[in-house]
Amino acid sequence: VVSGRDTDHLGVLWQFENHIHSGLSEAEAANGTAGNARAMPAVMPLHERMLELQSAMLAANSRLTNSHSYSSRPLSWPLLTAGVSYWQSFKDGKVAQIYLLGNPVVWWLAAGSIALYALLEVFFLLRTSRQVFDLPADAPRLLAAGRLCCVAWALHYLPFFLMERQLFLHHYLP
Repeated sequence: VVSGRDTDHLGVLWQFENHIHSGLSEAEAANGTAGNARAMPAVMPLHERMLELQSAMLAANSRLTNSHSYSSRPLSWPLLTAGVSYWQSFKDGKVAQIYLLGNPVVWWLAAGSIALYALLEVFFLLRTSRQVFDLPADAPRLLAAGRLCCVAWALHYLPFFLMERQLFLHHYLP
């Protein structure tokens, strides 16, 4: 997509030749008399602008329901079972590709650490329910930090299970 006048590039598919602001009158838009005058958008309070933006994003995302060969569901993300192909070229019998795939060692250690923390939390809850209080003095602080990290991860990850739009691995990245 090019918005300038240099359209001699091989990759140019679209070119914007005209843009008319919705705040202009029909006469100004038809004959171009607006010149350099700026059409100012309506003044809205912050909460109304945020609501308008969220509504527009929700509407746009709800229309992305087609299937895609590189889309994936959230269950596959923590174990890194699928990636995303951003670009492919097949020229002269050669294949070139830009492919998003996380570092498996880092990815699997992160997934394992969340599972390990959940097991430790259950273990400590069971010990506490049995009246065993042999944890170090700083254990509550460390457990609270772990809870915060796991809750933040869950608040980012779990809503994707409710979405019916196309989802890709890059959505999992915060």
